Amino acid sequence: GRYSQNTLRLILCTLRAILNHAIEDGLLDRNPCAQLGKFSKSEKPERQATALTREESERLLEAAKEFCPDYAPLFIAALRAGLRRGELVAIQ
Repeated sequence: GRYSQNTLRLILCTLRAILNHAIEDGLLDRNPCAQLGKFSKSEKPERQATALTREESERLLEAAKEFCPDYAPLFIAALRAGLRRGELVAIQ
């Protein structure tokens, strides 16, 4: 089937984020999706989301483990895959 340009962009963005974490973890030397940007160009939204820094991510996970330990794996998944709230809610 055919996917919209935005759907393809979101798929590539998620895959890039996952593979970037694999690089950080020493599992890959480079991200094979890094050069695929030309296939996923779209108009920039008015507001651009920004990723948390490593320190912010660590503080978030520490707080999750302390205050809601049952949901800590969900926060880890969100950080590792770059998932948004709606995408997290959809996970079963």
